[in-house]
Amino acid sequence: MDSHFYRIKKSFLFSLCVIACLLVIMVGLSLYYGPSVTELIVLGIILCASAAILLECCYRSVTVGLNGLTIKRFFKTREIPWDMVHQVGMMIIRRKCYLILTTGRGFHIFSSSYGNFTDFVRNVVGHVSSEYVDENVQGYVEDPVESHGDVYSAGIAVILVLALITMKVFRII
Repeated sequence: MDSHFYRIKKSFLFSLCVIACLLVIMVGLSLYYGPSVTELIVLGIILCASAAILLECCYRSVTVGLNGLTIKRFFKTREIPWDMVHQVGMMIIRRKCYLILTTGRGFHIFSSSYGNFTDFVRNVVGHVSSEYVDENVQGYVEDPVESHGDVYSAGIAVILVLALITMKVFRII
């Protein structure tokens, strides 16, 4: 059985988990120091959104097999046979890479947030006929772009939430 399994990078998931935990602490501090209704509403919305993103990222995975791709998300699973793939493209925006698969039923976008993204792209290109693969995808396979921007962005968010917690503890805000 020649199938490969890809998930979102663990470093990114860890950063999202830390953000969600820090937001829970922020809500607790807000309740302890005398809640402002507006503050609780805003923090609640941000906490729910970050928890939803974390949950979705934890369940998201792609399996590349001999017969096609299997995309698993929180509420649905989609299988894409290789013969349904009509185009494989790549878009690179500021070192963030997106693999775009066009099928008869629509298109699917995979970001470089997946761990081992270069191996993922190589596996997809290896299963699809070369006439359907764009030149920039071949260029990426030959010279991959390393991207850690999502992890850095989540790290900056952790620092900002820590700064807000510190200001809340010292009653600056």
